[in-house]
Amino acid sequence: VHIITREVANLGLHLFKYLPYSTVDSLQVLHSKLKYGDTAKYGIVRPTEGPNHLKDTTGKYPVVDIGTFDKIKSGDIQ
Repeated sequence: VHIITREVANLGLHLFKYLPYSTVDSLQVLHSKLKYGDTAKYGIVRPTEGPNHLKDTTGKYPVVDIGTFDKIKSGDIQ
């Protein structure tokens, strides 16, 4: 599952006008890695495909984080 912020999700929609999907996916994944770090230690494994590619091919949307990841890190949500 990809976790991205609402701002990055919205930015991606605007970037699609100017950049290819693969570039937007790469930028969103990079931001996610910088913001959230290694999510695997919390049981959240990032797919190898980008969030928009997964949405288009499988119908799986990225999780838009509005505080959920902080609750996972603190142990409030498992």
